Amino acid sequence: MLERENATIAKCDSVWKKYKILAAMHPIRRTGVKNHGICVSPLYLADQNVLEHSYMVTALAVILYSMFDELRDEFSPYYVQALLFHDIGETKIGDIPDDGTAEAIAKKDAQEFKFLSEFVEDFDYDTAEGILADFGRLQRKRNILYMLDKLEWIFFVGHLTPSGDAGSMNYKETHLGLTEQDRHAIEVTGSYRTVDAMVVHFLEHTRGIKGRDVMVSLIESMYMSIDGLIPAFVGELY
Repeated sequence: MLERENATIAKCDSVWKKYKILAAMHPIRRTGVKNHGICVSPLYLADQNVLEHSYMVTALAVILYSMFDELRDEFSPYYVQALLFHDIGETKIGDIPDDGTAEAIAKKDAQEFKFLSEFVEDFDYDTAEGILADFGRLQRKRNILYMLDKLEWIFFVGHLTPSGDAGSMNYKETHLGLTEQDRHAIEVTGSYRTVDAMVVHFLEHTRGIKGRDVMVSLIESMYMSIDGLIPAFVGELY
């Protein structure tokens, strides 16, 4: 009896610790938000933190799973859990942009995988293994979870674009300097809008991934909503 009570107490303590880790995601502003000057007003009315992103990308995944029969086979059984927890490592190591060096990204990936492994170590075996397997696939950047992670960022800046709160590549150029990838996106689009640059990055890094055609259609619908037209470069890069 005492042994059982001790086990329950240990689990309850672990749940409390996990909650505090999740809560620590709330103050972490996304790097892209900072780098592009998105909503730099004191109120941050259109800001996004890591916790909000994790919820939004998970909700987006559930929506797509529920609406597109042709995508369903691309989702594994633990996709919801993997997306909910995919950025908890940033509570320890912070966030870096995708245009960081390959070495920096590899180091961050390894640290995040280790942190997530520790987070789920007292989950039941099947759930823990399923979450880690899906997270590993996301990190390899060749599956639908990776595309959804990037699509949520595109939708976020697309949603802010008409209001002028989506920042710009001009802000990044002035405050941080543009990467080669940024300059390429500007050359392709002729635009300094954040959303256009993010779409170029997405289209050029997702070729050959199953389900990409649906993602492109979603991006086109976004453009029709915010601009009333689909930019020519979307078709060219498709």
